[in-house]
Amino acid sequence: MKDLKQFIKTTIREFLNENIEFLLDKESDEYNHITNDYGIKDINKVHSDIVKFSKEAIDTFKDKVDLFDDIKIVFVNNIGGGALGRFRSGTSSSTPIVLLSEKDILKGSKKYDVPLWVAVETTIFHEFGHAICELEYDVFGYEYLEYGDEEEWVENFAYELHNYGDIPNDLENFIREYKKQN
Repeated sequence: MKDLKQFIKTTIREFLNENIEFLLDKESDEYNHITNDYGIKDINKVHSDIVKFSKEAIDTFKDKVDLFDDIKIVFVNNIGGGALGRFRSGTSSSTPIVLLSEKDILKGSKKYDVPLWVAVETTIFHEFGHAICELEYDVFGYEYLEYGDEEEWVENFAYELHNYGDIPNDLENFIREYKKQN
């Protein structure tokens, strides 16, 4: 049993070393701010399925939304208000950061009777939807994304990507115009 636990820990560490999406530079201002605001959880203590499902959601997002060279997921101790995740405002123009609460994802999955992978994936898509909206506003000032209510647009974006693997036409237009500038 001890050997199995050690094997699992080693496998997770190797996985994380190959997938830097979960690692923040401990010397960075962002690391210090997030630690002070929410408390960063040791990735080795996060439910292994949540880590696995997070990586899969990141891969799906990156495959469909070609906007960000680098993105980060940070597991935190507490976001507050029962929130499963939160986009770290002000990070979309460099490295967008999404904070995830393991305990609230587990609670939400159970409360709403949805598979854990669905809770993880839709939370990540929703929060990166906020990153998309912030980037579009910063670059074009709401010129391409068609919404009156950001929360509604983000929900629809996450729903379409999760259920159908599609992104909205307005997002495709935004990506095309953004790529012309960069």
